[in-house]
Amino acid sequence: MIVDAIFPKDRLFAALARFAELHPYVEVHLLETVRQTMVDVRADDFDLAVLMAEPGAKWSEPIAEMSLVAMASTEHPLLCDGRAPGDAALAHHTRAEIRGMEGAQTEHGGEGRIWRMNMVETAIEAVRRALCYS
Repeated sequence: MIVDAIFPKDRLFAALARFAELHPYVEVHLLETVRQTMVDVRADDFDLAVLMAEPGAKWSEPIAEMSLVAMASTEHPLLCDGRAPGDAALAHHTRAEIRGMEGAQTEHGGEGRIWRMNMVETAIEAVRRALCYS
């Protein structure tokens, strides 16, 4: 089983608990990944995938819709004036982007400096320390 790391853990473990009830002797091998799609992984590497969907993706069924919202520490310069920053303000500050190692070489379209991290917890800590927003 391959699951995107941002998929809600409460939903994941509720499903795994139910699966364990129905199939108590089946082993589960859980691999968390970061922002991969079906195009990025080999289909014979898993029996079940919970990944980000691509527009028009085949062989997928949406199970959740998630909005990603920019977050910053209250100590970060983006929040100094008390107003929500717009795209122009965000472009002047470092953004933490959560990507797997396979996505580390991707380029971006000039939206400001990016720090790529492969662990959600590490990105959260960088934001807490006001080093970047995410």
